[in-house]
Amino acid sequence: MNRYVKKAGSKNIYSPAKEPIKIVIPGRPVPKERPRLTVDGRKKYIYTPRETSRFEKQVALAAFTAANGRVLFGDLSIWIKLYFSDRRFGDLDNYAKSILDGLQKTLFENDKQVARLSVERYIDKNERAEVIVEEVGDGS
Repeated sequence: MNRYVKKAGSKNIYSPAKEPIKIVIPGRPVPKERPRLTVDGRKKYIYTPRETSRFEKQVALAAFTAANGRVLFGDLSIWIKLYFSDRRFGDLDNYAKSILDGLQKTLFENDKQVARLSVERYIDKNERAEVIVEEVGDGS
């Protein structure tokens, strides 16, 4: 994987990717649900519920598009703004977890890279999640 992006006008061909990445995920944000267990004879299967899995894939696609395939390797600062059309919502940390899991392996390698995390909720008729990711470390 490429640790750097080409910057026009730079003396070096490649410079660290430090510009913030802005991601918008349309639709109602989905909280991370507990894993489910199913039994088939003697075999047991653990899986992520369908709605959570779909939302994580939607987050990954939005992140890949916004970042143009770029991957961040340093420490990260992440701001999440959640917009709901009504006051029916769950715990903010569960929404953050589903978004971070969607971003992992797409925008960054591991959510252990997150050094700062801010999550806020708002009421707005246009439901969505807005995420800003900024690299605050050099990745070494």
